[in-house]
Amino acid sequence: MWTNTGSLTNICILLLTYPRIKEKIKEIVIMGGAIDKGNITPAAEFNVFFDPSALKNVLKLKEDIPLVMIPLETTHMNLATQDIYNRFKSYSSHPFGLALYNTMLSYQDFYIRVNKMNDPPYHDPLTIFYILHPE
Repeated sequence: MWTNTGSLTNICILLLTYPRIKEKIKEIVIMGGAIDKGNITPAAEFNVFFDPSALKNVLKLKEDIPLVMIPLETTHMNLATQDIYNRFKSYSSHPFGLALYNTMLSYQDFYIRVNKMNDPPYHDPLTIFYILHPE
């Protein structure tokens, strides 16, 4: 299983350099692409926009390695609400939990300032959620 939370540059280089490794990859799960509207241009989501050639090369392998794409529209339906922040805050007595909570607060602050959204979408964590719960 390979999960990707950015452009597909690294997996593309890996597969082009070591093509036999694809036999060991059960599935590639990426957060990338958009169906209706991108977040970089009207038609492009960041991870695809950053390296469209890598996506093209990975898509060529879809018959050998199943590919699951979680597009921007899906991540925009999964928001970090105040309840989510309260859950993260409950772990803040542990140093890692505190770091994670503070990271979430910075992320929320960015979305409030830049996108005027109080509840930011979960983008990259949805790739992990899909792997844990593909149903």
